[in-house]
Order: sequence, then structure tokens, then C-alpha cells
Amino acid sequence: EKGLREGDPFDEMVVQAKITQLGDESIGFRNLVELVSKQFAEEIETVDETRLINEFLKVTTIDPALVIPKVSILYGKVEDLSRPMLHVVTSNIGIEKPVEKGEITSEDHIRVFFFLLNRTDKPKLQLRLLSRLMDIVDRNRFVENICNPINEREIKEYLLHNNRFITLELIPETTTEQLIDKMLKDIRFPQDVLVAMIQRNEKIITPRGDTVLKVGDIITIIGEPKGIKLMFDKYIHIES
Repeated sequence: EKGLREGDPFDEMVVQAKITQLGDESIGFRNLVELVSKQFAEEIETVDETRLINEFLKVTTIDPALVIPKVSILYGKVEDLSRPMLHVVTSNIGIEKPVEKGEITSEDHIRVFFFLLNRTDKPKLQLRLLSRLMDIVDRNRFVENICNPINEREIKEYLLHNNRFITLELIPETTTEQLIDKMLKDIRFPQDVLVAMIQRNEKIITPRGDTVLKVGDIITIIGEPKGIKLMFDKYIHIES
């Protein structure tokens, strides 16, 4: 079914990520780790919440908070995991995270947390995912840009490569009108792209083959740059 094919592991991890926007809500670092670990454990079921807490609380050797202010990546490894998992947390007011640097203990003021889970037997994939995240947080004005989006879809799109996704809003009497009231499985998209998520009003819908697209839907499509360009040329580009 469209929307379910295997693709780039980082892009698929981002699309399926859980997003928590704390806004001005105050929460302690330990409480945040416990909250995220509980949500991961509820989804995975075979993983103990306490173990995840301990994994995330380990001092990591790769932590961009040491290089890029206000950002922290925490990651854990799990044996029985079908896919990499990501939970992104943003905060307007920041959270004080303890950091040990040799014998010195201090606190970093963090506004963006990435909690990453990967399989224990996939160390190379872990490094690739971390590398992609590091490239993203190194963007100019990263913290401001990722904390400003008003919804989950906008945050996820910011984390994707520009040439690897396209967003279409389904509006009558435009090039996207032909997609309205169609099942995804009946739409002929390029082979190397897939519909990753659908925003309907304020709700994010996970696409399936029998999902029917409606007027006003905002669909995010991911894939290889060549396929995304074909989508752009068909639905967005206007000849002058």
C-alpha cells in the first residue's frame, strides 16, 4: 500500500516521530526523561520503562549541547526494535539539563531535545542517524526555526531534506484537484515517492492504501529527489 513502502530510514523515522511542544510549560529534566520513556515503553511494549530511563540518563559522548547551545540528543539501544524511533521535544522557556564534564558538573539550558532509540545490533545505522541529526542542528538559527512551527507537520518537514519532500494542499480548481476524493492506492505517483502524512484540519493522519483524500488536506510526500522533482513539476511548477 502507498505510504507503507520502505524508504530512507532517517526520513521514515522523522515522519513517524512523536512531537511534544511544551510551549511555556515548566518541567524538570528527570521528569521529561521519565515521560518520554513511558511513552516509548507503551508503544514498544517489550521494553521496560526503567531501562529506557537509565539509557537516556547515561552521559553520551556525542551531545551537541557541548557544541550547539540549547540542543541535546539522548539515545538508547534496544534489542527487539522493528525500526528506529524518535521523540522530539521543544520548549519555549528551556529545561535545565545536568552535564558532567570531567570532574565538573554544570547545567545546560536546553530548548530542543531529541530522544532516539535504535536496535542494539545496528551501530552503523545509529551513527548515520546521529550524523543526520547533527547536520540538522548545525543549521543557521536552528533552535528558533524548530521552536516556531505551530504544529507537528511543520516540525517534521523542517527536519526533512528540502529536495526529499514536497507538501501539497488539496484545493479545488488547482493542479491538486485531481487528487481529491481519491484513495491513495488508486493514485499513480512516481515509483520512488510515498505519502508520509496527511494533515486534516488540526489532526495528523497516518496514510493507508484505502485512505481517501479530502478537500483541504495537506499531504506530505517523501522520496528520492528525482521523484520529488517530478511531483513538483506536475503539481506546483507553473510555466511562465
